[in-house]
Amino acid sequence: MQMENERGILYVAYGEKARAACARSIETVRNFLPGFPVAVVSDEPLPDVEHWPIFQPEADPGARTHKTRMYELSPFAETLYLDADTEAVASPQGGFDLLRLVDIVLAQDYDRRVCERHRANHDPQEFITTIAEVGLDGDLLYYNSGVIFFKRNLRTLNLFTAWHAEWQRWRKHDQLAFVRALYHNPVRIATVREMWNTHRRDKATLVWHNHRSVGREGAPR
Repeated sequence: MQMENERGILYVAYGEKARAACARSIETVRNFLPGFPVAVVSDEPLPDVEHWPIFQPEADPGARTHKTRMYELSPFAETLYLDADTEAVASPQGGFDLLRLVDIVLAQDYDRRVCERHRANHDPQEFITTIAEVGLDGDLLYYNSGVIFFKRNLRTLNLFTAWHAEWQRWRKHDQLAFVRALYHNPVRIATVREMWNTHRRDKATLVWHNHRSVGREGAPR
């Protein structure tokens, strides 16, 4: 895809609730960075919001297919990906500044270790396979994929290509797919604390993440 802007923000938003939440998220970001470029992957443009529409037909209820294609779909050289159900509580400029030193900026999950992340709604076979494939009994840092700063280079291309391929294996849990992709495709990461991307509004330092607020029937949990 042709890059027309050096930096920008990318969203993936399908369904009325997600598009409405996305519009709110864009407003909160532009409170700190007025006029900042924004692109939205969807099957409909957002009404009354200045943005770059990237049309893609819906591929799955949770929009993970297109989320894991963010490198391919982003029109920016340096991208901040935000889930639609996020709201900025501070300027993201610091995350972009970190990209001068690293390939990706990610927040650790509240469940910091992969082996701690198993939940009743997780596919047991995918979880067990992930632990087996990454080794160390899953004692690796678990990242939250709802807020990702990344820049374009060969390392990030390989990682995101692998992420999409790993997602396709089960099509259930994008963060477990990311663990497997990262294990085989290491990049330079700046790891920030979980407060950068948290569902706890009173603890949020960059993004408040209103988890599950735009979920649809059939979407992974």
